[in-house]
Amino acid sequence: MESMSGIPVKRRWFYLVWLWLTGAMIIAACGGDATPRLGSEVILSGNAVLTCSQECRDRGQCGVAVGTENQFVLIGSPEQPTTRPRQFALPTGSTVAIISAPTATTLVLVSDPNAREQVNFYPVTIPDRNNASGWVAGWCLAEVSQ
Repeated sequence: MESMSGIPVKRRWFYLVWLWLTGAMIIAACGGDATPRLGSEVILSGNAVLTCSQECRDRGQCGVAVGTENQFVLIGSPEQPTTRPRQFALPTGSTVAIISAPTATTLVLVSDPNAREQVNFYPVTIPDRNNASGWVAGWCLAEVSQ
């Protein structure tokens, strides 16, 4: 049986299904990875988003506010890149502006005082806090989704 276009009906359905699958694969391939990369994985610049990644949580740099379900990220003092002292806590998802390239800092691990870990700390300003500045570990920063 042929349609008005001269293409057999069964073959036309095959072409439509093939076209649909090809389009779906192209869209999926162009979409890439939906998970934003962390500042510990790549060097971030411009704006970034505070995130309570597993690495950030494991190192005590984020958590849940007591009595709520609201997650927050700890922002370090503006004087130097370190996990302590902490200046304030901001909700995850807050946007910060990265001032310059990260500084690689060596930390002593609490779990093993003989072990060391290399960490990228980013100097940031927080627009929601009158551009207050501080340091954030790369595990707690994610690239802004496109």
